[in-house]
Parts: sequence; C-alpha cells; structure tokens
Amino acid sequence: MKAITVLAISTIEQASFAQLAEFYNEYARELGEKEIKKFRDKATGQKRLAEIQSRYNTKFWEEQEERQAKIEAEKPAKAEKPAKAEKAGRKVKFEDTMILKFIPSSYVPKEASINEFILNLVSAYEDGVEYQEVVDRIEADFTRPNGTEVTRAFARVSVNWLINKDHIRIA
Repeated sequence: MKAITVLAISTIEQASFAQLAEFYNEYARELGEKEIKKFRDKATGQKRLAEIQSRYNTKFWEEQEERQAKIEAEKPAKAEKPAKAEKAGRKVKFEDTMILKFIPSSYVPKEASINEFILNLVSAYEDGVEYQEVVDRIEADFTRPNGTEVTRAFARVSVNWLINKDHIRIA
C-alpha cells in the first residue's frame, strides 16, 4: 500500500466537487473499494472523503505494524552471551613462613623483569624457600631496569601474582 498524504480539514473544505471525487478515488483504489464519478453534494463528499481517509490510515498503519513485526521475526535472534565464569583464583593469606617451590611451566617472563628474578630465585632452591626470604632478597638485590629500587610492598605483590598464576607453588 502506497503512502498517501493525509488531507487537512481545511483542504477538504476548500476542495471543489471534482477534487473531492479525485481524492476519494485515490483512497478507494488503495483500499480496493469502488470508485465514484461525483458526489451528490459538497457536504456528502467532504463527509465520505473524511471517512475513507480514516479507514485508509487505519489500514495503512496496521500494514506497517505487520511489516515491522515480520522484519523483527526474520532477524536472527541475538546470541546470548555465555555467563561469565567466576575466577578460580585462590584467596590465600600469605604468611612469611610459607615455603615456595618452583613449578615448571610455559610462562616466560620478560628479560630482566622482577618476575624473571623471582622465578630464578625460587628455582635455585630444590627444597623450597621461605616467602619472607624471597621478599627480602628482591628488596635487597633487585633493581628495576630504570634504576629505581623495589619497595617491599611491590616485591610482595609480585610474588603473590606468581603464586596466584600457578608459576610458584606453596609447599
């Protein structure tokens, strides 16, 4: 169904007999109704034109809604995102007396990084090394590539990260 401009009341009131019949027939063709040649009088023409225009608008908007519903039905359903799996991270209270052991893995830390230093330190002790000793050695012996010293807190965070990522194990 093609869109026909809705006529204002003032346009309908000012239209001649011929224009009223022309407007009416345009709506009648779209609705599949019988066309007319002329109206009995102007008041009847105006009334019937307003009625057919109303029926046309109702049908037009119903078809638009059906078309929209059909489009929505044809759209592929959005794939639902899988629920995020909760992290299986450990909540461990790190104690200074914990013994740390090296776990061989495919993890390769950057050269001259704190992680490389920690892994080398822990792997040097076959029987394991105390957490506090590792933190002390980092604080005393490791300097960052830019020359700044490492704080005790940063050393602890770095060791804890390697433990949580299973590169170092608590014995």
